[in-house]
Amino acid sequence: MRGLRSYLLVTVSAAAFSTGALAADIPARMPVKAPAPVAAPWSWAGFYIGINAGVAWNRAEFTDLGTADGCCGYSFPRGTTFWSPSKAGFTGGGQAGYNFP
Repeated sequence: MRGLRSYLLVTVSAAAFSTGALAADIPARMPVKAPAPVAAPWSWAGFYIGINAGVAWNRAEFTDLGTADGCCGYSFPRGTTFWSPSKAGFTGGGQAGYNFP
């Protein structure tokens, strides 16, 4: 029995003391890097408000074309410009709303 106990003690001691020697052969752990941050996709959701402004103008010319035979009692001779309005003005507006995601 004493031989079995000695054999067991030697085996357990050898196993216990050999783990320290094996630890030197373990490769060093690489540092763990955090994953790159992921940018959130752009979203048009939310409140918006806007304005627009501008100037509008026009120039028109109305000419009497008459008829080929000169009939029908036109009051202006053929080719006479009888009205030429020119207008200019301000135009503007606005908008507001909310876009849901």
